[in-house]
Amino acid sequence: MLDPLLARNLIKRGRAIKIGDKEMDYNPKFRLILHTKLANPHYKPEMQAQTTPINFTVTRDGLEEQLLAEVVKAERPDLEKLRSELTKQQNDFKITVKVCCCSLLLFYFYSL
Repeated sequence: MLDPLLARNLIKRGRAIKIGDKEMDYNPKFRLILHTKLANPHYKPEMQAQTTPINFTVTRDGLEEQLLAEVVKAERPDLEKLRSELTKQQNDFKITVKVCCCSLLLFYFYSL
């Protein structure tokens, strides 16, 4: 039933849309927002291709981490800068470890 609306299958020179057996006026500024209480909803692939799913799941740990980061940024910007630099460095190290592991595996594979 929503397929013509999601695909924007307009009729009458783009002024109307047919939903079911009825023709309705179409406003190009129209936006459709679907909401679900399901934690991990499953939609048909065609619907996912025509829409933009957004996950608004919020966890207590995530909120605590965000709040702590804001407090530290306000009261101790130097610590926030250091935390940011350390996080970037940690990510760089993870990438380096991954590259080294791959190199070692390739070396081992070709030495056999």
